[in-house]
Amino acid sequence: MAYLMIFVPLFIGGITAIIPSNRFRPVLIPCAGIVHFCMTLNVLLKPDLIVNSNWLMLDPPGKIILLLVSTLYLFCSFYAVPYLMYRKERENRVFSVCMITFLSALSLVTWSQHLGLMWVAIEATTLITAPLIYYNRTQLSIEATWKYLLIGSVGIAMALLGTFFMAYASLHAGLEPTLNYANLVKNASSLSKIWLHLAFVLLMVGYGTKMGLVPMHTWKPDAYGESPGVVGAIFAG
Repeated sequence: MAYLMIFVPLFIGGITAIIPSNRFRPVLIPCAGIVHFCMTLNVLLKPDLIVNSNWLMLDPPGKIILLLVSTLYLFCSFYAVPYLMYRKERENRVFSVCMITFLSALSLVTWSQHLGLMWVAIEATTLITAPLIYYNRTQLSIEATWKYLLIGSVGIAMALLGTFFMAYASLHAGLEPTLNYANLVKNASSLSKIWLHLAFVLLMVGYGTKMGLVPMHTWKPDAYGESPGVVGAIFAG
C-alpha cells in the first residue's frame, strides 16, 4: 500500500502533464486527493494491508500525520479547481502537476523509516512547491520563491549534515552505521554522545528552517503572501 500511495499520485501527475486542456486538467487534482484519501482510510481501517520494511513503515504517529495530510489535501484540492478556473488566463499545467506530485512526496515523508530517505522526500517537497509559490509570476512572487528556495536549501543542507553525523554516531561507537529509526532507537544508549548531540542540533535547526519555526521562519511571510491561497493552506497544514 505504501508504494501505491507514493506512485499513484505520480501516475496521475504524469497524466495531468499530457492533458492539453487548461479547463479539464485541474479536475485531476481532487481526483488524486480522493484516491489518496480512500487509500489512507483503507490503511487505517485495515492494518493488515500495511507491509513494513526497513525503509517504509507506518507507525502510530505516522497514521495520524497521514490522515491529517490526506484530509487537508482533499479539502484544498476541491478549492483548487474553481480557483484555477477563475484564473483561466494563466497556464495551469505546472501548477496542477506540482500539486499532485506534492502529495506523492508528502506520502513518502510520512511512510519513511529511514533518515536518508526522509531527507530525499523533504527535499523533493521543496523543489515541487517552488513553482506553486511562483504561480502569479510577479516580481514579488519570484522574490518569495527564491527566498523560499535559498533559506529552505540552507536548512535542508544542515539537516543533511545532521544525518551524516547521526550515521557517524553509530560508526564512532563501533556499531554498524545506520539511519533506520528502529535501529537508532535500539542502539540509542550506545551511540557516541558528542556526535549524537551535534546531529540533533543540526537536524532540529535544519528541519526547523524547512518547517518555518521561529526564528528560522523568515521565508514564510513572503511565501504565504505571494502564493495562491490553496498553497498557503497546504503549507500551513
